[in-house]
Amino acid sequence: MAAIGVPERIAASYRAGAHAPQNPLGTVRFEDYLRRSRWFPGQRHRDVVGSTLMTSNMPQRNAELRAADTDRIQVAQLLTDAAAQGRLGIGEYEDRLAKVYAAQTYDELDRLSSDLPGASMRPRGSRGCRPAPATVLLAIMSGFERRGRWNVPERLTTFALWGGGVIDLRYADFTCPDVEIKSYSIMGGQTILVPPEVNLEVQGHGVMGVFDHHAAGRGMPGAPHVKVRGFSLWGSVGIKRKHRRQYE
Repeated sequence: MAAIGVPERIAASYRAGAHAPQNPLGTVRFEDYLRRSRWFPGQRHRDVVGSTLMTSNMPQRNAELRAADTDRIQVAQLLTDAAAQGRLGIGEYEDRLAKVYAAQTYDELDRLSSDLPGASMRPRGSRGCRPAPATVLLAIMSGFERRGRWNVPERLTTFALWGGGVIDLRYADFTCPDVEIKSYSIMGGQTILVPPEVNLEVQGHGVMGVFDHHAAGRGMPGAPHVKVRGFSLWGSVGIKRKHRRQYE
């Protein structure tokens, strides 16, 4: 008599009523039993409960979940990358950026970044974004500059003595939603450039000098909040809102 293969023996005994899998919610069909066995490793695993098929491929997250500030910051950085690479013009970049800061859910953020490189690998939540370390910039009979792409820390301190400096936030990457800048000028000058969407608070004072408050005010809902504090003595701290030009 010809040898019977293992699957055929299982089939024969199964049809005879032996070794039938026990399923308290219903009988598992023989085809499903074989499909789930090691004899068919290429088959997609599916569970049968009664007459309902349930796959294990469930979505990993709900697109309607509310996004965090760190999620908005990550997408804003993706947009800045795209603008720097010439994938987005300044007009489209600023339009998308405003929508990103106003976004409330993951679904809204995904729609605004789905056509950009790296969007599918973006981590979710606070794991993917950490504030840059606190930074001190000094200009003593010299100068400092922060322009173009750079990481804005949560706390930034600047000091100018017989010197000057420029802080340009228009093309920078914010690493946290709230930023504090402490600026001190003694017989020196500093300029801080802020993009239109940023929410700006100024609490500085000038002593025989200037500490500019004219740019203070609300920007766009959800955009980073920047607080500038400090003083100027026989010097100046100028704060200006300035639109972006073609990416610098």
